[in-house]
Amino acid sequence: KTTVAARVQLSVLLGILVLIKAVAYWFDRYALALKEGRLITGLSYTDVNALLPAKAILAGISIICALLFFATTINYIDRQVTGILAPTLQAEFGWSEVQYAEITSYWTAAYAIGFLLVGRFIDKVGVRIGFAVAVIIWSIAAAAHGMVHSVFGFALARFILGLGSQIKPHITKRFSMEWSSPAARMREMILAIRAIWDTWLTGAPLEFRGEFYQHTL
Repeated sequence: KTTVAARVQLSVLLGILVLIKAVAYWFDRYALALKEGRLITGLSYTDVNALLPAKAILAGISIICALLFFATTINYIDRQVTGILAPTLQAEFGWSEVQYAEITSYWTAAYAIGFLLVGRFIDKVGVRIGFAVAVIIWSIAAAAHGMVHSVFGFALARFILGLGSQIKPHITKRFSMEWSSPAARMREMILAIRAIWDTWLTGAPLEFRGEFYQHTL
């Protein structure tokens, strides 16, 4: 099991790498204009109508993935910042250990409540709306921490953050999959993409069946 610090570092690193990949996809569109073919130099009919839109779509998807990684990082930081700044906050606001424990318990209670209710919410609204709602809740909760001074105010801000923090784990558990045997899975994915591409070019029936992926048409 990884620590929170390791997950934050990994999320930032992956976000930067995916963002760099998005830039690479975007500049690949311009490289197509200088491509030398057997008959012409520049954009062919397939490049204009297939590859250019595909590169733009891949760039957009990569940017969205990078934003998801960065949003996850922000959530991890928001969840840990109160514990890291506990001595400073206790000295500034005069909180006792009991009051600080009360503030922390509000986050735990909200996280437990969210565990019971968020799943049905995600099933109803879907991943995109659900994650957008999560980011909005995180942002409101983060801003609320800077506008309150009382124990109850901080407890309420932590409660809101706890509710929003439960959305991402539900999305991960419901819509992700275990990435086992990465080399074999990646090889089969490439073969599946080739089969789909051949079907698109030749019009032949699509009949790809592998250990991890199955595509028929």
